[in-house]
Amino acid sequence: MSGNTPGPWEASEGYPSDVWHVDMPNRTLSVSVSRHETDDMSVEEVQANARLIAAAPDLFDAVEHVLIASEDGGDMDDIDFNMLRKALARAKEGE
Repeated sequence: MSGNTPGPWEASEGYPSDVWHVDMPNRTLSVSVSRHETDDMSVEEVQANARLIAAAPDLFDAVEHVLIASEDGGDMDDIDFNMLRKALARAKEGE
């Protein structure tokens, strides 16, 4: 994943509860995900957005894996569906 900070990234609740952080330990930095005071976004939506951002390296790797496996007449047997499921689970549930 050249050009991007490698994963794993982790989403965690900040203070107040409508601010979440996406920590990137490999770079000792984090990104804040929050809502503006005039926004109608729920705390749950802020949390879901943070989880989606935290899962970005896994989702990127999963998409790249599928593309590489399917190139040059690739076989669906070469695709690691567990990898895909795990990346989606991280995006949805932060696991």
